[in-house]
Amino acid sequence: MADEPKDVTADELLDLDERWQGDLAVLSVGGEVDMLSTPLLEERLRTVFAAGPSVVVLDLLGVRYLGSSGLAVLVGCRDAAGREGVDLRLVCAGESVLRPLTATALDELFDIYPEVEPALAGRD
Repeated sequence: MADEPKDVTADELLDLDERWQGDLAVLSVGGEVDMLSTPLLEERLRTVFAAGPSVVVLDLLGVRYLGSSGLAVLVGCRDAAGREGVDLRLVCAGESVLRPLTATALDELFDIYPEVEPALAGRD
């Protein structure tokens, strides 16, 4: 009898790590950002924004896959940042994130940095 495929949970697909430096939040995202994992990412982003940061650095260096639902979350995050007066900065360098951002022209809507340190240094 062949092994049956195991159901995968969002926690298994997505790694989230949050750290704060004063009123600056860094949320590191790793793994796959798709239909299954985006609700978990959205929930964490709501929590971060509710804490009242002045800057949110969304570190996407560990993302291996960014699907259309993930792009929608990024746009929603940008909108939320605008409403709250929060400076949102994306950190991404790999094709798994840059390609979908560029293909949809969303790269023009975000401040994008190649590494976390330059994104942190961009703070006024």
